[in-house]
Amino acid sequence: MFSATTPTPHLCPWVSPSPQSVGTLRQEASAAVRHGDYGTAIDVLTQVLQQQPHSAMDYNNRGFVYLKLGQEAAALADLNQALALDPSLDSAYNNRGNYYAQQGRLTQALNDYHQALSHNSHNDRARLNLGITLRDMGLHRLALENFNALIAFDKLPAHAYAERGRTHYLAGHWNWAMGDYHTALAALGDPTLGNLGGLHHRLMTWIAEFGLESAEVVHFPRFPEFPQFA
Repeated sequence: MFSATTPTPHLCPWVSPSPQSVGTLRQEASAAVRHGDYGTAIDVLTQVLQQQPHSAMDYNNRGFVYLKLGQEAAALADLNQALALDPSLDSAYNNRGNYYAQQGRLTQALNDYHQALSHNSHNDRARLNLGITLRDMGLHRLALENFNALIAFDKLPAHAYAERGRTHYLAGHWNWAMGDYHTALAALGDPTLGNLGGLHHRLMTWIAEFGLESAEVVHFPRFPEFPQFA
């Protein structure tokens, strides 16, 4: 019991003060991530790893959170450890690919996205990131093949149409680009729901480029929405 002079510790509503099972701790970490409380998520996942030191999934998840915090060295260490423990963990390859892409190491990013897809051909986030990376390398045709595959199976439609439109724009196919941008906006629906506000902003900025007098191209930070937290 706390005395009258003992300060009551501040606890986030999704973190229980009593010892919890690994499953409950993972749920608390996930809730902290959804609330943007990445510091709490790191603390909780560290508790999980103290109990489950050979859990590749939890190293991947903590690496994901370190990426969100911009702690890149810690993120890479955790993602490498996840893959050392489970070389088939596709989400860890996707997250490490994001790390490499943010560093401008596109060839290594490309290799990791290919690895993710070789272990799980249905990893739609890895396929989207692969397309973006191919586009950044100037390989527009190969980029389009990946976006087309997502669209054909109605996977991540708003993102796939947006990124395909961007690729058409950079390749000089402006009519196709505008068509894809508007299809992406229709697929997006209400941008205030979920985490789609960033995509809506990018789309509106890209559409506005058609009214620019110069050929100025607007660039955004890499991969704001496509890491993977289990």
